Amino acid sequence: GGGRAAPLSHAARSALMENKLRDALEKARFECSVSRFEPGVYDFGTDVRAVLELTEDEEVVASRNGEPFEHIDDFIRAIVAESRQRLPPSAGPSPEGGLAAEDLSLIETALDVSGDLQEETVNAAAHRVRSTLGRDACIVCILGGREFRNADSEALVKALAAKLGAINSSKLQFVTGGMAGVQETFAKHCGDGSRVWNLLPVGQQSGFGRGTDVHAGADLEERMAIFGSVGDVYVAAEGGPSVAQEARAAHARGAVVVPLRRTGGASDGLFNFPQGALQ
Repeated sequence: GGGRAAPLSHAARSALMENKLRDALEKARFECSVSRFEPGVYDFGTDVRAVLELTEDEEVVASRNGEPFEHIDDFIRAIVAESRQRLPPSAGPSPEGGLAAEDLSLIETALDVSGDLQEETVNAAAHRVRSTLGRDACIVCILGGREFRNADSEALVKALAAKLGAINSSKLQFVTGGMAGVQETFAKHCGDGSRVWNLLPVGQQSGFGRGTDVHAGADLEERMAIFGSVGDVYVAAEGGPSVAQEARAAHARGAVVVPLRRTGGASDGLFNFPQGALQ
């Protein structure tokens, strides 16, 4: 049948909007840096902050200072025109219509928004991820080793995923770190996967085929720090030093950490797992 395509998820719409923003900036050869201030709000250089939205027709529109929204191409052209009016005469366009030589060094021929994602602080990135999942969500993060070491651990993780996935609450959201082993098993057995999010460094994919991949951090170390800052509850199964590290970060900021102690490893207190969570 020729039915309508399913609507894009919030995360997919955000990614599509940023791709279209990047294309518009490259097309306009925009000269200044662009960074995300918060979800849906972007700074263009040092003087302009604007709200961006993706229309039903999947076009990017922008508004600043409460003014009406306009197409992103028109918006960027207006910013460029204003910035050139502020230039001193000696630094204006050359007779050939290009920029003066002293301005050529400022031109970025391709602005990559993901470059700004990599430079986010841990707190800003965690806030962005939480906003993607829903500001009033209860976020349960899954910690665990990349392979199962105890015979009954895999069955336990599958049963836990099925039980949590059966809880009928849209506010309950589950986050993995996109790793094989415990996290992949949980993702593949937690309901239909619509409330599962796999948090990965920028540019990486989980390959789970279940859940939605979201990105934060330039590398695994940054992603781990963000992962430890995003959840309300952390459930740990097995694991080594990195699982204990993420659990310590979460416990230190007051999140609830629930180790499945019978699975062993970090979850049974090894590798300096937070003692307060083992009580």
